[in-house]
Amino acid sequence: MTPEEITAGLETFLRRETGARSVRIEGLRRLTGGASRETWSLDAVISPPWRGLSARESAGAAPRESGDRASTETLPLILQREVRGQPPAMSRAFEFKLLRAAHDAGAGAPEPMFMGDDSLGGEFFLVRRIDGETLPRRLLRDDAYALARAALTPQLGAVLAKIHAMPLAGLDELPPVDAAPSVAEQQLDRHEQLFRAIAPEPHPAFELAFRWLRQQLPPEEAKIERRTLVHGDFRMGNVLFGPEGMRAILDWELAHVGDPAEDLAWM
Repeated sequence: MTPEEITAGLETFLRRETGARSVRIEGLRRLTGGASRETWSLDAVISPPWRGLSARESAGAAPRESGDRASTETLPLILQREVRGQPPAMSRAFEFKLLRAAHDAGAGAPEPMFMGDDSLGGEFFLVRRIDGETLPRRLLRDDAYALARAALTPQLGAVLAKIHAMPLAGLDELPPVDAAPSVAEQQLDRHEQLFRAIAPEPHPAFELAFRWLRQQLPPEEAKIERRTLVHGDFRMGNVLFGPEGMRAILDWELAHVGDPAEDLAWM
């Protein structure tokens, strides 16, 4: 879809969802990153605000009053839109539900605002936009993030604790961990397959490394002591941060039920 088609589709969708007299999309731009979906940033100017837009819903909105007391609300939003022909790791409807649970638990998820329909030719949803940075090299290099570098380790530990403490009730669509082979063996198989696909010639150091790792795999009788919600892609590229540190945790589509040590190991 063209930006013009997305704009028209979103304006119609949001008018229907909010019951507002008019909705105008401003500042629509596509963001980089994301292999299985398109991500767009936009502002939705809603006039007048829909009934009940207060407290949690209006947090962060920018009201503007006119002479007749009719007002508009400008909502900063992120659109995540399915790309046809690329099946997602989980349905967008369930990811929206998971984001709601994680946001309400204080587990770092951005606030989900609207679950879409087929107005844009595929599944989509809208979350409240949070400004920030995701490039690790800027975190590690720029003076502006000196405080963030000191703050992030305890912040990320605290948010992981909240993720791993989230109740699983109501999240029945989460895929379970595959107990056999172990998660460690799955990861080793995956990386060895990638290695052999790009480096068919012999590399003794890598052969020794793969052999050693196979010898160190957990024994078959080893059991996961605790099964929790696992984010599944907990890494710096999915941490939105500012000068003060972490602002949000992004990309929840690989979440599943498994060993909480997975998230620590992946980071």
